[in-house]
Amino acid sequence: MPTLLIALLAAATSAAPSQKVKVAIVPLTAGEGVSEKIAASITEVATSEVRRIPSIQLITQQEVGTLLGFDRQRALLGCQEDTCIAEVGGALGVEHLLFGTLSKLGESWLVTFKLMEVKRAKMLAQANRRIRNGTVDDVLDAMAPMIKELFGNPELAPPAPRPARTDGKPALPSESGPVAPAWAEEPYDFAGKRPELQVATDGKGRYFAFVPYSSEGQALFVGDGKRLFEQRIVGASAQGGSFDYSFWEPRAPARWQAGFGVKDGTPQLQCGKTAAPLKLLGKSEAKKLLDKAQLYKPRWRRHAHALARDDEGNYYFVDRAREPEGNKDFRLFIGTKGKMRAIKVEDAIVDEAGEIFFTSLGRLKMKRGAQTEAEFVVGALRTSLVWLAVDRNAAFAYGELGAYAGEVLGTACDGIF
Repeated sequence: MPTLLIALLAAATSAAPSQKVKVAIVPLTAGEGVSEKIAASITEVATSEVRRIPSIQLITQQEVGTLLGFDRQRALLGCQEDTCIAEVGGALGVEHLLFGTLSKLGESWLVTFKLMEVKRAKMLAQANRRIRNGTVDDVLDAMAPMIKELFGNPELAPPAPRPARTDGKPALPSESGPVAPAWAEEPYDFAGKRPELQVATDGKGRYFAFVPYSSEGQALFVGDGKRLFEQRIVGASAQGGSFDYSFWEPRAPARWQAGFGVKDGTPQLQCGKTAAPLKLLGKSEAKKLLDKAQLYKPRWRRHAHALARDDEGNYYFVDRAREPEGNKDFRLFIGTKGKMRAIKVEDAIVDEAGEIFFTSLGRLKMKRGAQTEAEFVVGALRTSLVWLAVDRNAAFAYGELGAYAGEVLGTACDGIF
């Protein structure tokens, strides 16, 4: 099996990089009846056809040495499996890889191209040709229609340009873009040291596994009995045989309106102004449930970071990953209430002077001082914004605003707020 050598295409300049799809080509594998020299020549023609597509962003030959290094090139590019091909794309930092085979069996040329999305190791398109009684010239003639067939996949289409506004204000996003998820379902590995938990239920399929009172973490888990998610405890108190936990629930109007505890021997859940009683399970029943249940770390992994609004009722909402401390994992949502659109934050500046969030659409700038100022900048167009305090508007940001519509926070009050 011949070693694969990445053929990285020359950089194109006919479209803005942010509007292109990044692609690299792996030269055709020379199969039975075909020399490596012929396969390389056919690859060059296919490369020329790909270069004609303005929506493709290509990287230079010199960049492959910088990105992979000689030893890593030899290790990765000698593998023919799809998983190795995807690893090549990941190492190069491209979104898609084009690769295939060229063979000659009897009087027939067999040509196969595959287009892979690197991140998901997913085949987006495949083009095959059997050219009977043909020559190399016939194979060359097949390159243009095969490349056109491959790149006609709608998943490869670059973002459509947003129509320009005529009122001197920047256009807002018409649809959401790809952003990092706000949640994760990460099981706990207690290594045999699972906390001693009691279990209560609301009788409607919801279970509450808890430590009667603890100043440490892992004190309360909530879920359907098969999966129980840890709650972030933000306050705790105890008196006699009674105790209360306040847990993170941004949709609650006040912190005390999201709590779990035991009063006079009866477990209770508070989601709002009134606490609802729960049923405590017996030890054997609780053990049976816990033996089959999987305990997870808190599901929601982000928190509201900034909120602003313009005079037309468009909101600008930023959230941030909880960990690690000081991270720059931000997401920006823009739109009217209930119709928010996500935009990837490509970079961010956060310091004592303020914050700037850079996106493909524009920059959200927030200046700190005696009076906080904010604006959204697209080229020479600037829209002044009103800064809204996140802590006083948390219930609005997580609920009515709609940035998280349809997403489950994983708190004990899901389905109530």
